[in-house]
Amino acid sequence: MAQTLKKYRFWLFLTPAALILSIDLLLGVDARPLINGLVFIFLIVAFMSVPDTFGKKEKQP
Repeated sequence: MAQTLKKYRFWLFLTPAALILSIDLLLGVDARPLINGLVFIFLIVAFMSVPDTFGKKEKQP
């Protein structure tokens, strides 16, 4: 399970940020500054956790 979380951590952190941003943009709901800060933090963590082999197939030893 740890390998799965490690493999998909980019999507795990990106999903909440994308949901909040889409609700904010599509519904026109103005989010509070605290929520906008959380979105920013989730985006930063998601982009920092992008694996080096993103989109490439790993070679099996």
